[in-house]
Amino acid sequence: MSSRHHEMTEPGPVLLGLVELVYTLTSVGIDVPMGERFQDRALGMPELAEPKMPASLLECTDDELLEYMRETAIHRAGMKLSRDVDGDLNRLFAEQFAANIRAHADQMVEQMRPDFDAGVQQAKKLRALGITERDTPDTIVQLDAKAIVAWQEFAARAPYLDQLAEARIDLSRFALVAPTRSKLQAGPIEWGVCFNVEQFDRLGEAAWQRWLRIAPAAVLVPPSEITQMSQLEHKGIVKPELLAAIAQDRFNTGKE
Repeated sequence: MSSRHHEMTEPGPVLLGLVELVYTLTSVGIDVPMGERFQDRALGMPELAEPKMPASLLECTDDELLEYMRETAIHRAGMKLSRDVDGDLNRLFAEQFAANIRAHADQMVEQMRPDFDAGVQQAKKLRALGITERDTPDTIVQLDAKAIVAWQEFAARAPYLDQLAEARIDLSRFALVAPTRSKLQAGPIEWGVCFNVEQFDRLGEAAWQRWLRIAPAAVLVPPSEITQMSQLEHKGIVKPELLAAIAQDRFNTGKE
């Protein structure tokens, strides 16, 4: 008489963050290992179906009544156990999926690289035409037609670069992919290290201005390299102000 089915359960805050991460990554075309299965399990944990009561307790046989009582006892015990272990189960489930994300973080960031690099190159070409982050639409309309069209195309593309950047940052926010805050670190994480720039934020300027500003140095840094550089910094081998220069030199020379 019993069966198992998927019912909507309320996931905890950690699970919700990872669900949001999967959505953010897939929305920019990133393949997330085990992502679909994780979402199905996070938002639809299997539960014991409630036993079906006999049509008539007066007319059912003793065996049918005993079967219903047995199924009801199993269901109630299962629901109590579920409530007791739900928090631990959610925590372990989230931890295992976050570990899976960290194990594949470099590969996922590499999937972002073609679109990221193409957008950065487009910004550099715009700068070569004389347009910088200090310009405004009013100053740009005074330029020649080629520059205006190039700016319009990049202004339309820049919000997608923001989406890629947000996806990269969310890997750290929700799955603890490097960079992460150390116990000795005070203040917020500077996300610029993800992109080889001194500072990255999305306040106070349009997307096209932001990416024109950081384009000369912007590089999508693999999480494993951020971890390696952080370890060197903590050991005193590399000073913080040299980390960006090391990443840029690696990008320019193609050396490991």
